[in-house]
Amino acid sequence: MSRHEEEKDLSEQLSIMTGHTRAGLELLMLGEFDIAEPHLMLTISETDKDQKDSLKRFGLNVEHFHELATLIRIGETEKLVLDKALLLISEIERI
Repeated sequence: MSRHEEEKDLSEQLSIMTGHTRAGLELLMLGEFDIAEPHLMLTISETDKDQKDSLKRFGLNVEHFHELATLIRIGETEKLVLDKALLLISEIERI
């Protein structure tokens, strides 16, 4: 894959990830934690290995998705979960 193709593919993936993460954040704000967690994880689970490697090269830590999902599953405070979700969105948008 050429550098241009990789950047285009990455740009499309980042758009999808941002949309899913923002939707997950909205669900969190509505208190729909059971729906938000799989929605947030869909973002990263549908990203193939090459895309994940590209995202990592650009500075995205994919483990942050797993950390956020864990916080939701263990019933962490809403404020902490929302703060982590906002940080994740910021991290995606920085790329």
